[in-house]
Amino acid sequence: MSDDYDNNNSSSSFTDEYPYLPLLTNKIKFWSYLTTLIPSIICLFFILYHFLFDRTLRNTLNNHVIIIVLIIGLLYDLTIYPWMIYYYHQDGIWERSMNFCFIWTFIDWIYYKQYCLLGQQLNDIFLYFMIV
Repeated sequence: MSDDYDNNNSSSSFTDEYPYLPLLTNKIKFWSYLTTLIPSIICLFFILYHFLFDRTLRNTLNNHVIIIVLIIGLLYDLTIYPWMIYYYHQDGIWERSMNFCFIWTFIDWIYYKQYCLLGQQLNDIFLYFMIV
């Protein structure tokens, strides 16, 4: 009789300690990032190639901002996302130095700020052309 009580009590304490289970495991996050990152990099190279090597697209002034956004996106895809994929592949256990964490945070912050500033400039350009 006491064994039944202990078994019932232990199962309820497990649900008390962990009130929720994650919907997306690290394995699901790993494969979803990996399957979307590879086509993303291929598409970025393809679009960037056409913007840089087609003379009419390269010389058009409003495409310069788009080229910069594509380059920033490519750098983000080649730095931040592979680190995230590695983190999820290791099931969230990854020994990193403090310097690496600072560099990762700094790069992530810089890319985010650049996207915000370029997004604002794109909005200003579109509003300018709509008024004219």
